[in-house]
Amino acid sequence: MMTDRDLLLDRVDLLLRSLGLAKVALNRTMPEPADLVTRFKEKMAAEFARAIEKCQGILEEASTKVKSEGPLAECWSLYGKAREEAEALIGESLAFRAGALMRVETLDDGMFPIADELIRELAYSVFAWPAITILAESEYTSDRARIIGLRYPAVSIWDLPIAAHEFGHIVASEGRPLDFRELAKDSRVDAKLLEEHFADIFATYALGPAFACTMILHRFDPSNAHPVIEWTHPGDAKRVYCIIETLRKMEDSRGSFSWLPWVDENVSKPWEASLAAVDQRRDLDRKVVDELDRWLEKVLGLFEREFFFVKYGNKKYADRGEGWPVAQKWSSDWIHQLESQCDLTLPNDITSQSTIRDALNAAWRTRVDCPPPVRPDKIERIETTARHLCQAICTKRSQSASSSPPPSSTK
Repeated sequence: MMTDRDLLLDRVDLLLRSLGLAKVALNRTMPEPADLVTRFKEKMAAEFARAIEKCQGILEEASTKVKSEGPLAECWSLYGKAREEAEALIGESLAFRAGALMRVETLDDGMFPIADELIRELAYSVFAWPAITILAESEYTSDRARIIGLRYPAVSIWDLPIAAHEFGHIVASEGRPLDFRELAKDSRVDAKLLEEHFADIFATYALGPAFACTMILHRFDPSNAHPVIEWTHPGDAKRVYCIIETLRKMEDSRGSFSWLPWVDENVSKPWEASLAAVDQRRDLDRKVVDELDRWLEKVLGLFEREFFFVKYGNKKYADRGEGWPVAQKWSSDWIHQLESQCDLTLPNDITSQSTIRDALNAAWRTRVDCPPPVRPDKIERIETTARHLCQAICTKRSQSASSSPPPSSTK
């Protein structure tokens, strides 16, 4: 007859075997050696191995205590702690392996390398390790594995800015140079909701109007802008407020950008009209606005001190001829070609210094200002051309990196 201690030992043994299988799977040969997932395999496998070994250590401690007649309540507590961690580890390792296979199958229509390059732009600007992107049921972030899941099948130029929001979650979890918990400790708002605002602010700060267009014109639901209960995400009306205010404050801090009139006319006004159409109020309560303003001031103040190089349109961009003016120029050329019913062509000024962020802003500005009639095939032409532009930027960077001379050795 199985005793209560046998029952727990059986559970511990099963979990140890599951972790062992996950560890073995991580060390198997990866497909497509040139793929970014494979190139990151060694680092990620080491991260997983350390976490698995730590989890195994807790389980072995529980097993030893059970066998030595230790208190069962304490043993079950150790098992519960290990099980929660193990389930997360096994899920992340599965996502890592499945993500590699899906990338090989090219189910993303060529978007993964572009998404990876966008994340690399942001990561290097905040002095962080890049993350890799995979297809998933919905957007999510795995901090330990540095995996960003992008929604399948909605991976397109129009959805790509959401990858910057997910990377914002990784920045919040890094612990340096910011401590998110310290940043959020004085707020009356739940920390998980504040982190969503943080990720929105980061993505807006890094991508400019492109992120606002993706979320406000493409994702947010005006019919549920003010939910009664906010479980995991703030209401869309609050998120719109933070995104638009971030764009406004970014312009105020420099005074030389020109996106605000365009955003007010083409992003804010359609959102407000949609709210009115579904009988949702436009304004937030004063207390809510005050709380969001305090959070914006904290987060943007920190970004200006620590993450200025990731800011879309900062002085670095202006000096290199990048940012909103470049996006405007590329977009204006495409709009003229659409008006003339010509084929859309790539800009002739692409260099290794061109950015995916400029391409995304050019794409959204072209889509919003697209000359009538706006038909699905015309939107598809814009998306395809913008994707080719992003691929051309990736190619230029790759050629530049391969042609750079190796560092000289010293004897």
